[in-house]
Amino acid sequence: MLYINFVQGNHEDLPKHERIPFNEAVALSHRIEAEMREKKSTIPSYFYVIDDEMVDTLYEGEFVFGSHSSPNLYIHIINKLQSIKTSKENEKLRLSFITDMEAQVDEECKKQDDSEDNPFQNLDRSRISRLKSWQRRSIYGLAGALGLACIGIFSFFLLQIASISEETETSVAQAEEQEEAIEYYEQALLGEEGNLETFLSDKDIDSLSDRERNVYASLIADNQDFETLNTLFEEDNRLVATFLGQQGNIPALRAYNEQYPTNEGRFDIAFAEENYEELLHVENVEMNSRRSEMRTKALLETGDIEGARSELENNTSTELAERVNRYGELNSEISDLNEQIENLDKEEDEEEIETLEEQKERLENERSSI
Repeated sequence: MLYINFVQGNHEDLPKHERIPFNEAVALSHRIEAEMREKKSTIPSYFYVIDDEMVDTLYEGEFVFGSHSSPNLYIHIINKLQSIKTSKENEKLRLSFITDMEAQVDEECKKQDDSEDNPFQNLDRSRISRLKSWQRRSIYGLAGALGLACIGIFSFFLLQIASISEETETSVAQAEEQEEAIEYYEQALLGEEGNLETFLSDKDIDSLSDRERNVYASLIADNQDFETLNTLFEEDNRLVATFLGQQGNIPALRAYNEQYPTNEGRFDIAFAEENYEELLHVENVEMNSRRSEMRTKALLETGDIEGARSELENNTSTELAERVNRYGELNSEISDLNEQIENLDKEEDEEEIETLEEQKERLENERSSI
């Protein structure tokens, strides 16, 4: 489970040197950011992200409340992580980290700002294309980063490796290229993705930021250009399958898995097809919170309540925890009814048995719907 530990930050509601559950810390940062914006004031803070199953800090950095840079810590971290290039080994950790964060944060805290710095602020929202929500978020964030890069210097902290990437002010030629890129991102949001795909394909793959790579990967995945997709992820088929599954692009994942089969691909496809028995038989899968939740649901769907309860220890899904607990309660209630029915006389207690059978049927129907 993820936690945040603030070590700096002068606000009465901001606890320091305490482990705060990640979702609670994000919600708190969302509220304080809104408060500081309204007061037109800023509060510098410094924080660490900790996983209770890991010794090292996952992430550390500064967040300035009231700066309008991000609406909360989740968006802040996502934007920073996706703007930095990293090694293949650390990319797996980063994807897992992002997935874990997404699983723990409420949907309302996943929305990017519609701020004055948004290069798409005048875009007709009614015309925004069929792009999936995660693609739109990536494009908004990437274009915003490009726009900001023209006027400032950024320092980013990446996971536990504590590497810092510093970007200096861009030259006139780079600024022109960024303006061109923003135009292509705007076109993509309106459904015209060809220019953006061409623009990204013309760049040296090694020069792509990870956010650019993810946007480009999503476009070529839809076109099933799997050779290029493999190149983008350094020929790591498991990482490609994880990326496609994480983005919910199941049609592309099915096609990819036919050519480049992986256990990760089988696992995510089985879940999408609600083939829970198949999912539970897939071994040697790189697990993360998202896949742990999928496995929990599969165990629940197949009636393995104890297995589901045990798997819950590997994720923080409140919804699944409630379902597992309710499933267990229903099993106990149905068992009690069966015992009562068995202790009654079929002839003398016919009406009472009928009443109990009706109660039992209602409980069984509820259990089936969980």
